[in-house]
Amino acid sequence: MNPNRIVNASETCPGKRVSSISLLKRSLVSASIAVASVTLLSSTGAAETLFSDNFTGMSTDTHQSSQDLNDGGWYFTGSDGGTPFRIGMDNTSPLSGNAMQNYGSSGGWTYALKQFPAVALRKVGDSITLSMHYHPDVDSKGYLYVGLLNSAKKVTNDQFGGTSPIEDANGYGVVYATQSGLAGPPTIMKAEGDCALQKGMALETGDANVNLGSSATAHTLSLTLLKVETGTQISWTVDGKKTVATDSIYDTFNTVRLACPPEGSNVYMDNISVTTSVPKQ
Repeated sequence: MNPNRIVNASETCPGKRVSSISLLKRSLVSASIAVASVTLLSSTGAAETLFSDNFTGMSTDTHQSSQDLNDGGWYFTGSDGGTPFRIGMDNTSPLSGNAMQNYGSSGGWTYALKQFPAVALRKVGDSITLSMHYHPDVDSKGYLYVGLLNSAKKVTNDQFGGTSPIEDANGYGVVYATQSGLAGPPTIMKAEGDCALQKGMALETGDANVNLGSSATAHTLSLTLLKVETGTQISWTVDGKKTVATDSIYDTFNTVRLACPPEGSNVYMDNISVTTSVPKQ
């Protein structure tokens, strides 16, 4: 045999017609796929669900249902005239079965709070999203408040009258007029101090394009906070229609706050969830 002759892989592996060039190509392709897969996983990550509530299994009894909501991490606060939310039934698609309900006008003077492990948006692309389905079963007027806030205080019980249990809270949210026959407009707010969104600084007002006060239709709502180069981008979406603002102050969140129109009754909220792209520490 010529000592300078290059031996083909097929000659050293009888029965396998695979050249050394083919083997090299396969190795390179496999390595490229592996690197691409690691890069994709590290750059996108899987969304983590911090909580997801469809209220299945909770009692619809007026008194017990409020206790069931407490047991599920929901607590209620407001003025002396407020009352806790309860569990009701609403099958207006996409709602189904049990849903959280602010019943009657007194429920409109109440804030619903739920806390979750704090999420810090440190890197560009980090995000957190609150989403829900919403339906008033009678025409209503007033304001809907939806917020993602941060508070150093731990909420462990309902509290009506006196100081807010999260008086130190800050973050972002939306105020949305729900006057029946009118549409919005939504206003993205920066919430500070006693977390009264309606008293915060307005960052952006969207188009008046969706009527949340009509009982004819249920709606899909979402509030997304996204870390961008200039700070935190706040996106409010109703049935696919979006309002966007950007602020540079807050980037850590651990509390949901919801409130419904004070002059409406039987507003139902279902499939409430908070998800994040930030990996669990």
